[in-house]
Amino acid sequence: MAKSKHSKVKNTGILFELLARQLTADTLNDVANSAAIKIIREFFVKNTALKKELQMYQTLVKQKFGSETQASQFIDTVLTERKKLTNKTLANQKYNLIKEIKKHYNLEKFFASPVAKYKQYASAYRLFESLSDREINDPKTIMQCRITLVENITTKKARQEKARHEIIENFSSQDEDTRLLAYKILVDKFNNKYKGLSKDQKNLLEQYINNVSNKKTLAEFVNKKASTLYKGLVVERKKVEDKVVSIKLKEVIKHLKPLSEVKSVKDKHILNMMRYYDLKAELSNVSKRKNRQVVWGLS
Repeated sequence: MAKSKHSKVKNTGILFELLARQLTADTLNDVANSAAIKIIREFFVKNTALKKELQMYQTLVKQKFGSETQASQFIDTVLTERKKLTNKTLANQKYNLIKEIKKHYNLEKFFASPVAKYKQYASAYRLFESLSDREINDPKTIMQCRITLVENITTKKARQEKARHEIIENFSSQDEDTRLLAYKILVDKFNNKYKGLSKDQKNLLEQYINNVSNKKTLAEFVNKKASTLYKGLVVERKKVEDKVVSIKLKEVIKHLKPLSEVKSVKDKHILNMMRYYDLKAELSNVSKRKNRQVVWGLS
């Protein structure tokens, strides 16, 4: 069983990236009539097989999708299109490309330059090679290349969502005693990490964690708390004597009102609520300090 080995010399995506880097280096070094730009125009600007393959490399490295399913389907589509290219034509064009590069640059130095997304370009190369290689390729290597590309073109948000679902599924599959123990550990860690938060803030975060998959219950809780918090801030604002500060507080507080009607709670909503709780606590503390000063003054 043969492993598909990567070759920089045959990787169209990497060859183009190296030429682009060389062009940049030539420009910075004030090299007149850079050979790199001439080579790019000859081999990649025209409607050549190399240009078509380059576009496939670049989409596999730079495209982004919201789910791993979409990313995997896209890879299948690219591989289907790659089969349509004639390998003999590609091989001849790559041979001539390397020959032209060798005329103007030291190949050892040329290929020594680092390439961004090297692992992804190498994975794409191995998948392309597996389409035409008559020998049986190592399934493990091919699968790992595919995973590398799927992870690369799947957005960070989608990967985080998948990880969260896997954790929930794993937690749900445990027996009751294990779940209770895990929950206790989480609660202890939560209390230690957020011991500086107020009771209302802790309650808000606990509800957010416990009802992350129950959108309706969470929304109802946030709506109710936002309404109560809004009324509390209005009361505290009336105690502020400075008119300028009072006007500014009024503008800030009015942005809280929409949270009492939100239907889908996001991270930003929870963060805003946490900040409003801080504001309420600060206003309350200021009011208490003033009252104590008045009492001390009378005494």
